[in-house]
Amino acid sequence: MGEEVVYLVLGISEEGLKEVLTFFPASFRESAEVWKEVLADLKERGLNEPLLFIGDGLTGLPHAAKEIYPKADFQSCLLHKMRQSLAKVRKRGQ
Repeated sequence: MGEEVVYLVLGISEEGLKEVLTFFPASFRESAEVWKEVLADLKERGLNEPLLFIGDGLTGLPHAAKEIYPKADFQSCLLHKMRQSLAKVRKRGQ
């Protein structure tokens, strides 16, 4: 059985309920256009104005999110921010 990486869009309600909104293979070329299509599809399927997007540096996602959902905020994933920061610190300083 082969392994395949997928992108997953997870929604979390204000009550903390989690739901997989969509997923697709990572073999798609990552770009703002691809993310715009994904987010436009979610909007068409009824995803109202989300409050916040969290991503890990995916190419084009912040721009696409602002275009499709202009009122939503965007923030980088805390884990990825920490990893990026630690990569710039000497090993003994980590």
